Amino acid sequence: MLNELRAFLPMVEKVKARNPTIPILNYLCIQDKTMRISDIETTVIIPVDDNRSYTLPVNILKQIFKQKPQELLISLLEDKRIEIMFDLNSVVFKAKDPEEYPCVPNEKFKKVGIWTREIFLQLY
Repeated sequence: MLNELRAFLPMVEKVKARNPTIPILNYLCIQDKTMRISDIETTVIIPVDDNRSYTLPVNILKQIFKQKPQELLISLLEDKRIEIMFDLNSVVFKAKDPEEYPCVPNEKFKKVGIWTREIFLQLY
């Protein structure tokens, strides 16, 4: 997940709403083996190897990646809390319900590229 997040964060910055009136738009959604960000008009989705459903706040992810972590582990805790362990640090926070996240549009998506594991490793 570390490589996927590292490659996805620059796209998140381009799509994330600047001052959203809907608080969930400040979060990245992991659901149905995909990671996505949306500002309602634009949605970016990439596949991930995670079957769980949860959300991650973009501002916390940005702070974590400023420290250039070499390892990252995401654990789902009780009461909708999430723990991100990276290197020798740990952050615990309350997550939003992924069901609150905007649905994937029913329209046909325009593929701009296929992101394979090899591409993620090259970006790393």
